[in-house]
Amino acid sequence: MRENNAMRKVFAREGLLYDREELLEALGYCADSERDRMAFQRFLGMLKRKRLLKTRRKKGSREASEDDASLIAEDGIDYEDYVGVEKQGTQYLFRFVGMVFHDDRVVNVYPKYIEDTGELDSKMKQVMHVIRKHQGKMYQLDVPKLLEAAERGEEINMLSVILFLVDDYSQNRLYYEDERITECNGENEIAWGKTVEMLDPIFVQGRPVYVDTFTTRRKDNQGNYFVRLHRLILTLAFQELEEIGLSELFSLPVIALSDEEIDDFGSSDYIREMIDREIRVQFDDRKLSVLRGMDLYIAKKAGRCRKYMQAGEEGVSFFGTRAFHNVWEDVINEVYGSQRDKTFADIQANYFGRLDYAISLPNGSCANIEGAHILSKAIEKPEWHLSNPSGSSEEGIYLPDKTFLPDYLKFSERDGTFYIMDAKYYVPRWHITEGGEKRIERQPGVEDVVKQYMYYLAYRPLLEHNSIDVSHVKNFYIMPTEGEDKDVGYARLGFFAELLPDVFDIRVKMINAEKVFSHYLQGDKLDVASMPSGSKSV
Repeated sequence: MRENNAMRKVFAREGLLYDREELLEALGYCADSERDRMAFQRFLGMLKRKRLLKTRRKKGSREASEDDASLIAEDGIDYEDYVGVEKQGTQYLFRFVGMVFHDDRVVNVYPKYIEDTGELDSKMKQVMHVIRKHQGKMYQLDVPKLLEAAERGEEINMLSVILFLVDDYSQNRLYYEDERITECNGENEIAWGKTVEMLDPIFVQGRPVYVDTFTTRRKDNQGNYFVRLHRLILTLAFQELEEIGLSELFSLPVIALSDEEIDDFGSSDYIREMIDREIRVQFDDRKLSVLRGMDLYIAKKAGRCRKYMQAGEEGVSFFGTRAFHNVWEDVINEVYGSQRDKTFADIQANYFGRLDYAISLPNGSCANIEGAHILSKAIEKPEWHLSNPSGSSEEGIYLPDKTFLPDYLKFSERDGTFYIMDAKYYVPRWHITEGGEKRIERQPGVEDVVKQYMYYLAYRPLLEHNSIDVSHVKNFYIMPTEGEDKDVGYARLGFFAELLPDVFDIRVKMINAEKVFSHYLQGDKLDVASMPSGSKSV
């Protein structure tokens, strides 16, 4: 087993444009060593195949196009989302935040908003804890779906499975520590409920007397097949986490629960057959998840997942996310207490005023809003006026399943203000060109600005019904920063102001990521009204 201190730690920035030599140096390879250059080339290919690293070329580049699935399309939004300096030729950027483990090195890919490279160890540790908490909330261990995804060429991240099993053990202990056995006239505790329900008493002076009773006792199940298997898999999991350095990062102990070997449980096919049988008779959700996790782990060990478990073939594993924007959204919603997914009844219980939600949406997409309806669902759906599918000339109105879905909605408990916010994981850059032109780059697109206006218009009927005027509506973009919380300005579409005088500008709030991450990890809440205010829009 590799010692943690033998792992070479290097850092790379998400979204930063690297040329080949810059990336070689960032990943800790020696430019003067032919052996290192060959190893770097192999590692580069692995990172691309795992969709952690993307290739980018400047628009209009005359460099010959190569068959590279990692090449970012020039007409995609993803093409403009980068930091650093654009150069001629091929450049590389990570579309991933987290840790990549390969041979004797661990690559820490930190979020793109971090510019100050001081204390990267502590910053990265906090980020990894945030990712772990987010994935713990969102991650559903469904082995059949994972295998279906694998058939489509998607990769299974075994580190997520291992951490799921470790986290579950820390909360729930072993799969099946013991069980209660019911006996008739045993020597243990009397089960009065079952006794009264199942047995007839005799009556002595009008009082029931039970000659026979049901009793319960605990059976030690430490020798149970699945308890033993769970012990072994956890032991191996803890060893793997320690080997790649995640035990130290997540403050996990190295626990040895078993001295058995996988072969002691039979062939891999036999083990998976036993797990499948247990799944078919088990109804406890937690135990089902553990069984599926163990099944996937055994499949990996047996090489059954080899065609999509590239980590096993290439010696590369990783833990993190390709979608840190989802993490940022979750953090903002959690810390600032979004009501997006709350029912109207729940909101009413805490609302500053009397919230009357008994309205109907115009096209019947939510004909009669009631207390059980969720706030984010109370948005009118687009109408599709189409001919009858049977071929007749009559037209009907057809409604889709989905409509707008805001990131964050909240009626303030303090003063009745209605907040519409969008957690935007962007690092915008605004500057004045040499010619004096004021330009902004890497900002939310025009369609994002339009949607923020649309969210207000969608909820205006509800707001008007409750006499909430526009001065009590706040529309914000929330972006991460290393600096202090600050309102830096606003976004506006002029023709909206001309067509709809009550439509207001969208304030841009830069919020210190380290601060909100700390509150997120501790489960603390912040008052959305505490966000920095800006000067009045003009």
